[in-house]
Amino acid sequence: MTVDISVQPPDFQMQLCDLQSHCFLQSKVNLPPEEFWKLCSQEKFPILRNMSLEMLSLFGSSYISESAFSTMKLIKSKSRNRINNSSLESCIRLATTACSIEIDKLATEKQCQSSH
Repeated sequence: MTVDISVQPPDFQMQLCDLQSHCFLQSKVNLPPEEFWKLCSQEKFPILRNMSLEMLSLFGSSYISESAFSTMKLIKSKSRNRINNSSLESCIRLATTACSIEIDKLATEKQCQSSH
């Protein structure tokens, strides 16, 4: 909202001018960026909105990748360097999933093996 329009690329200038003079959006400037840009009209601010949402999505996707590589580094350490790819993939999937496992519930549902 405070950028100098004259130093911006020509295809951004008109939309920036409209954005800076938009009363409703001026009042929403303190929202988180992802919320603010969702309020901006796709029809009125297509270039600014698309560029902003693309920039915001970069951080989320790089975080997931970096998190997965950090997890892989922990799993495949010097002491576990012979782990094969399928086991590594399974370990990474378990470590990065949001699924919670109720071990106590599974253990109580499992029948003990009786002697013959």
